Amino acid sequence: MAGNINPEEACIRRSIALSLSPSYSAEPKRSALDILVDQFCRDTSRAIMFHVRLNKNFPSHYVKTLCNVFGNDEKKVKEYVSER
Repeated sequence: MAGNINPEEACIRRSIALSLSPSYSAEPKRSALDILVDQFCRDTSRAIMFHVRLNKNFPSHYVKTLCNVFGNDEKKVKEYVSER
């Protein structure tokens, strides 16, 4: 993952990039690091969704991360959240 961004932001950016690129089945092989990063991102997503289920809102740090990813564009943040 990148140096100056937090792991959640890296996961969001990775998820967006993967949704825009061809499927993994088109790639011959994935590295062990890619598999580990995918597992981390899935676990992070589960933790966020568990928080949402319990509290009926997103954690504030996650909303801040989404704003960083989408350049404080409220419309893009809402679109991203509603499709997840």
